This record gives sequence, C-alpha cells and structure tokens, in this order.
Amino acid sequence: MSESTAAGKNPGEKNSGNGASGAGASASPAAAEGSPKKRLAGNLLLFTLARIAIVLVLVAIIEGIGYLVLGQPVPLLVAGLIAIILALPISTFALRGWSRRINEDIAAVDSGRRTRKEDLRRRMSE
Repeated sequence: MSESTAAGKNPGEKNSGNGASGAGASASPAAAEGSPKKRLAGNLLLFTLARIAIVLVLVAIIEGIGYLVLGQPVPLLVAGLIAIILALPISTFALRGWSRRINEDIAAVDSGRRTRKEDLRRRMSE
C-alpha cells in the first residue's frame, strides 16, 4: 500500500513537478527572456531619443542658417518639417548598428515567445 501510495505520489509529484517545472520553465524563459525584453526596451528608448536628438540638432542648424543667410528666423514648423525629412536618411545611416541590435533583440524575444508557444501546445496535446 505504501508502494502504491508512493507510486501514486510519484506521478502526482511528476505532474506537480511538471507544473512546477513548467511554471519554472515558463518563469525561467520569462526570466531569461526578461533580459532580451529589457534590452529591447532600452535599445528602443535610446534609439528613439537619438532620432529625436537628430531632429532637434537639424532644427537648430536650419534656424541658425536662417539667421545667418536670411537675417530672420525660419518658421519653427517649417524648420521642423525639413528636419524630420532630413533626419530619416541621416538616422538610417548614423544609427545602423543600433538598428541591427534592435532587430537581434526582436528576434530573441520572438524566438522565446515561439518556444513557449510550442511548449504550451505540446503540453496541451498530452
């Protein structure tokens, strides 16, 4: 009877163990994935701030040129629109490495999500 009880506990322990390891496995990839997610969020934030900084620097340059050449300020809206248009290709080349890192982080997060999804489907089919 103690053997059957022990045998009864082992499968129960395995299920709760699987549940715990499943939760641990989902928590473990979540913890491991937390790193790529945090890295992705940080890189996206810095990338966005860098692009905004490029636009602001271009606005300042356009305003400065307006004062020097025209002797009067360029309307801020016009300078902003010109700066946004110029910032697109500039940031594409200037921030190329950052863009690659963000793409790698997205791939890592997506891979972890895909792994968890496949694991969940496998566990549901059992």
